[in-house]
Amino acid sequence: MKRRLKEMEEEAAALREMQAKVAKEMQAPHVEIQIGMDGNNPISSPTGNILTRGLHTMVGYWANNKVDSSDCVRNGWLDTGDTGWVELVLSQHPGVARVVVVGIPDIRLGEKVIACVSIRDGWKWVGARAEHQGESKEVSPQILLDHCGMKKLSR
Repeated sequence: MKRRLKEMEEEAAALREMQAKVAKEMQAPHVEIQIGMDGNNPISSPTGNILTRGLHTMVGYWANNKVDSSDCVRNGWLDTGDTGWVELVLSQHPGVARVVVVGIPDIRLGEKVIACVSIRDGWKWVGARAEHQGESKEVSPQILLDHCGMKKLSR
């Protein structure tokens, strides 16, 4: 159990480093993003919560004719509720160099999550309709879905 916890902490540290790099390279100039760790809660996600602040964020929820920001906004930082598990799981695949996950509009759900991955040198991207060559260094949408399924991350 301690060994698995240590592995999770190491994976989380690697993910935070990668997320910080992606966030710095990809974000709009008026948007700040950081990974927030809740030191008071030992059961909280080892990947931390994704926080953001800037002109694009809300100040809180409207309730009883006043703004309630007690849970979602602290010191101007909005807790998105996203723990970064998708990035963590995909980044564990040996063929994935970088990953960023974003939400896109969806007619049925309102929004859905998609992942943009950059594959490592020496790996081959095999499209969804192409036949796999059976080579060990192939990455495809199905291979990544199977990888996520093995890590207990469902669609």
